[in-house]
Amino acid sequence: MPTTTDWIMVVITGVYVLATIAICIANFNSAKAVRDQIAESQRQFQESNRPYVTCEYLLANRVFRGIRVCNHGNMVAKGLTIRVNQEFIDQTEPGRYIDFKKINSSSYSVIGIGQAFDFFFGDTEEENDVPLTVSLAYSDENNRLFSERFTIDLHSQLPIMSVESEMEKLIYAIKEIKNQMQFLRS
Repeated sequence: MPTTTDWIMVVITGVYVLATIAICIANFNSAKAVRDQIAESQRQFQESNRPYVTCEYLLANRVFRGIRVCNHGNMVAKGLTIRVNQEFIDQTEPGRYIDFKKINSSSYSVIGIGQAFDFFFGDTEEENDVPLTVSLAYSDENNRLFSERFTIDLHSQLPIMSVESEMEKLIYAIKEIKNQMQFLRS
């Protein structure tokens, strides 16, 4: 016949079994959370360690309009291809900016970190009614493929760069020489 001590041992064993099951469930959930956290950390690492090739609207010397394709990432981009919508290319003036008309048939084996290419398609006197659409495709050193698409409405988009024109530089130089001459006279 079971004694009180036997019943206490049964109860303690039952509590121990339930506690062990609860600990196993908690360990399983903890291991799953760690696995998910590691996967997210790896995803974030891969996202932050990759090439980021962008396309920006460019205005040089306040005259020449173009695009700048630049790698803003922290890895080299390989096999870069650039595609511009044909409607926009057809709208550019024939015989000028030949490099821009060849853009769809060119590719670049490597574009380094911070490296940029400028392609000019016109000047401020030319009108472009069709928005410029640029599609970029490239890979990283691990052969992961990336693609980006940029649409630039030239009527509403501000350029990224506008520097002094040659005439403004000349006027500034003449003013500087004039100031130096007045200083020497005094």
